[in-house]
Amino acid sequence: MFGWIPAGPGTYQAELYQLPGPALVDSLTFSILPGPPSPWVVEITAGEEAFSTTPWYQALNEALDEMLAELVPILETHWP
Repeated sequence: MFGWIPAGPGTYQAELYQLPGPALVDSLTFSILPGPPSPWVVEITAGEEAFSTTPWYQALNEALDEMLAELVPILETHWP
């Protein structure tokens, strides 16, 4: 879904940006295959099990892992 418009079959890319900038943090390419449409209303909330299979979760998770790996040493240096 792109807003209220169902996404057609094809290859798409989910991108996660950091503001200000914007600076691209991570991206993931995914495909929508032809077939019967999904139910019209599908809501996935961050933190739910269903969210963990989405491209957005995968891109967000990778970006947070990278940020944490950089943040912890900085915090340990300034607040031992």
